[in-house]
Amino acid sequence: MRGRLRLVSPGACAAFGAIVLLGAQNGGFFADSWGWATLPLLLVVAGVLFTRDAVVTRREALWVGGFAMLTAWTALSALWAPAAGPPVTEAGRALLYTAAVAAIVVLGARERLPYAVLAAAFVLCAWGLADKVHGGPARIEGPIGYTNGLGLVASTGILLAVGLRRPPLLATLVVFVPALAFTESRGAVVALAAGLVVLAALALRSRPRLLLVLGVAAAAVVALVLAFAGQGHAGMTGPSRLGSLSGNGRGDYWRTALAEARAHPLLGGGAGTWGRWWLARRPDANGALDAHELYLETLAELGAIGLAIVVATLALPLLSLRRALRHEWAPACAAAFVALLVHAALDWDWELPAVSLCGLFCGTALLADGSPVVVGGRARVAACAAAVAATAAAFVLQVGNSAERAAETELDAGRLTAALRDARRAERWQPWATEPRLLLGEAQLAGGDVETAARSFRAVLRRDPGDANAWYQLALATGSAGARARALRLDPHGAASFPR
Repeated sequence: MRGRLRLVSPGACAAFGAIVLLGAQNGGFFADSWGWATLPLLLVVAGVLFTRDAVVTRREALWVGGFAMLTAWTALSALWAPAAGPPVTEAGRALLYTAAVAAIVVLGARERLPYAVLAAAFVLCAWGLADKVHGGPARIEGPIGYTNGLGLVASTGILLAVGLRRPPLLATLVVFVPALAFTESRGAVVALAAGLVVLAALALRSRPRLLLVLGVAAAAVVALVLAFAGQGHAGMTGPSRLGSLSGNGRGDYWRTALAEARAHPLLGGGAGTWGRWWLARRPDANGALDAHELYLETLAELGAIGLAIVVATLALPLLSLRRALRHEWAPACAAAFVALLVHAALDWDWELPAVSLCGLFCGTALLADGSPVVVGGRARVAACAAAVAATAAAFVLQVGNSAERAAETELDAGRLTAALRDARRAERWQPWATEPRLLLGEAQLAGGDVETAARSFRAVLRRDPGDANAWYQLALATGSAGARARALRLDPHGAASFPR
């Protein structure tokens, strides 16, 4: 009983809760889900710092500082981005990551993190398999809503179950292996292979007997790929995606990111701007919001400075690995963290906090050893004040994001009175953003108030002349050939839906 209880700690509970809570809300993809995780995490940080000094390692302090710098740089990009709304929204997600790693660092007991991540991954993968049993799609996605995201969660679970070297944990493979198989995620298999290589390398260094377990796991992965490549399974109408070499448009996404990076090499085009570059350059009508590549998208949107912050921050757990290897759980955490780094180069994990936090929490565990730093005195007061200020910012963002999402939902459902109310509320809470005014105009247009709608669209365009949708909506409201032509220049493949 004591061996079980020692795996439970405030830090482990916070990690488990954050992953499952965000996972249950489409993986945390939508902005209105971030505050519900960010606010309690920041309150934990503020509460700990208010009551006592915090003892952290130097690299833990740098880890939290790196995410805080990324948050600040993302928000600062509103100064040179075409519109302030997207950078501030993107900063809200970065703030969630900052709050998550800060809460785990101040709560301590990082050695229990891999078990918390394993438990959370098990819940999400079991959820996905349960959906399939109850008539869900052939390719499972679970509550995350994205097959490749759930695939990485399953790969993380496999690496932790094998790498932690506790026989009872191997029973979780009964859930993780089928979950990975039914996502048919090629990127997740690649990430799993990278993690297994890390485990093998560390086993050769210090734990030769682990090689036998790794060999069995690697053989299982190969058998999985061979079993599903080139043939379907129950519910499939065609061959498995595991046998395909198609990048599903990623080459075009990455070329678009490079084009934006070349245009804005130092500062980037501004957080959240890749989408409008894609509209102008996409080869067909395929819509996309993200470049499916963390590092290239960061270079495109936040420039060389932003990429340097991301790379330097994510390198810290790897730089701490030698010292962390004195702990038996370190190889498993290193493998899971490397799996995230590899998969983030192939997909949009960063936009799914529930997925990324699985790897980031494992990376946090690797920073537990090192020179201690006491956050006390003035430093503690400053850190506590920063946490309180961040909490206030997160609250404002949450109210605004929730109102904006509600306006979108009401508008789609045709409930125009509620859509107008929520759009106005979103505008009050997000005066820097044009999205609420655009939604307001769309609701006014749907209600037949054409003149007022046209004024709303023109107000958006005065602040953001590069918004293709605003030009399109203005063309709908006024029949203006000039507005239609402007929309088509910004989005050539939107012609099918533009008014004639």
